[in-house]
Amino acid sequence: HESILMQQTSIFVSSYMNEQYSNILFPNLIYLNFFSKNNYISFFLSGKDKNEEDQIIRFNNLLTFHDLTRQSKKKIKTYTIGLAYDEIMLVGGFGDKDQRFSLLTSHFGLSKANFSFTNIQTTDFIKIKSEITRINFLKGILLKLQSSQNINKTIFDIENDLLLNSFDAINYGIIDKII
Repeated sequence: HESILMQQTSIFVSSYMNEQYSNILFPNLIYLNFFSKNNYISFFLSGKDKNEEDQIIRFNNLLTFHDLTRQSKKKIKTYTIGLAYDEIMLVGGFGDKDQRFSLLTSHFGLSKANFSFTNIQTTDFIKIKSEITRINFLKGILLKLQSSQNINKTIFDIENDLLLNSFDAINYGIIDKII
């Protein structure tokens, strides 16, 4: 789980945003925001297949990352160069308009939060179900902010596992250009 700081301008994002990864990623972003001489920060995105571990922690870290990018004094460019699933797909949309790029061979996916409910008590079940609802709604809001879709469509698409190729991602409004 590494975030590689490259040439004082770019961060390579290649993992889900669990606690360990976020402890590397966030300081790199803050460092570039304050010390990079360039007027932009680039994120190169290439993740892994769907992963259902630590979804609550990962999504809360994604919200923190979103806040950090929105507060950045520099332009944000994103380059999806492989598979972008769940929070990595949403990070791809954090780029400024006309600064969100993808390779032709990249693929995007976003699915509803899902948890295993074996061996838990009723009170825990209610708490987890509430968190699932919150996460799916906030994913829908983030996707709406990045795309040309309305909130009802984004939530519907998340509930039905949104899967896109690069052309579909342009039409959906997640990326701006295929490179």
